Amino acid sequence: MKKGIALGISSVLLVSSLAACGKGNNNSSASSAPAGNAPSSSAAGSSSAPSQGSDAKNVKLTFFNTSAEVNEVFENLFKTYHEQHPNVTIELIPTAIGGGQLEKFQSLLASGNPATIANLDAGTILQFKDKFMDLESEKAKYVDLTKPGVVDGALLDGKFLGIPWTAQGYGLLYNKRVVEEAIGGSFDPASVKTRSDLAALFEKVQAAGKAPVMIHGADWSLGAHYLGLAYSLQSNSVDENRKFVDSLKSGSAKLVDNAAFNGLMDTFDLLKQYNARKKDPPRRRLQ
Repeated sequence: MKKGIALGISSVLLVSSLAACGKGNNNSSASSAPAGNAPSSSAAGSSSAPSQGSDAKNVKLTFFNTSAEVNEVFENLFKTYHEQHPNVTIELIPTAIGGGQLEKFQSLLASGNPATIANLDAGTILQFKDKFMDLESEKAKYVDLTKPGVVDGALLDGKFLGIPWTAQGYGLLYNKRVVEEAIGGSFDPASVKTRSDLAALFEKVQAAGKAPVMIHGADWSLGAHYLGLAYSLQSNSVDENRKFVDSLKSGSAKLVDNAAFNGLMDTFDLLKQYNARKKDPPRRRLQ
């Protein structure tokens, strides 16, 4: 991040889901609360405290987080929530950036003591769909809070198993000081409109003695994030993009013949060419 331009690719969709309580779960006191009353950082902000009844005392919830870069944000949120609702304590179950997150989630399930709430990718929720609460009764409120089609587009096997709470962006992160020193003046990102423009900028940064590009080292990030652009770049219409994915599944379309995909790969070839670590051997995940 300190030298040249870094490749910063983020996931477009993250969801929060309520994990079903297994046998031996010490969160059983919270399991009877309505699903929508569980605290979450959705687009609407934190919701109200769990409905506990007049004789309820203390409630403990656990939150499994795979977005390690915002652990502190969640911890501060839970602290504030506890100040507002002293009978509710939310414990963060953090995970490290990179591998091991799914394994930790699986171990909690196997122990019979899963997290009350889990921040997971949609694919993971679908993989463990029988472990999550069906939130259909809460769906309408999130349909009203989000853009048209967002919730229905994120249903998993037609079920509302997760609460969409954020959207993240795609792009190239750049070091303003390094770039402006290389070009000898102020830099306007809008001036880079083509691969040729980007290559010319890389040449200037390299001539200044800096590494122009630092590609994210996590293999999964390149596959899950960068390649995902091939589908969203097809059209400004989400429905049209879904139709394109369906056409790939049916075999009526091929990525090798697709202009957006080929353009994306040509850009990646350029990024590889100027990558500071281009001589590193590829790392392969053991299956």
